[in-house]
Amino acid sequence: MSVTGSTLEEHWPDQPRAAGSAPEPEESSPRHELVREVLIHGPITRGTLARKLGLSAASLTRLSKPLLEDGFLIETAEPGAGGVGRPVRPLDVQVDAQWHIGVKLTGRQAFGVATDLRASVLAEDVIDLKSSSL
Repeated sequence: MSVTGSTLEEHWPDQPRAAGSAPEPEESSPRHELVREVLIHGPITRGTLARKLGLSAASLTRLSKPLLEDGFLIETAEPGAGGVGRPVRPLDVQVDAQWHIGVKLTGRQAFGVATDLRASVLAEDVIDLKSSSL
């Protein structure tokens, strides 16, 4: 399942897609840091994100806008935020924007699991193998 309109590769073209395919970059990009913070701590307000990442409000908007437009990030409603001024709209990841699939093969069984972006298990199965030979 992918985000409509674009892929993560468009946002991070230099990031490896498969384990062992390329070394991890030594320094993360601001966009990568933004997504990591939202994934780990979301929903999180823009003010908190700007402080944690050392970004201005304008830079945060510039970085988050394409991710919001593509549906990878979403704005959520802050519970109980009915105060004066502009409403608080924390950012969060769209957890079902992508699934991750893992498979483990042993001599006797195949284990499979599908998770969302926050590693919640969406589906899993174990299949007994008829033979361990190729």
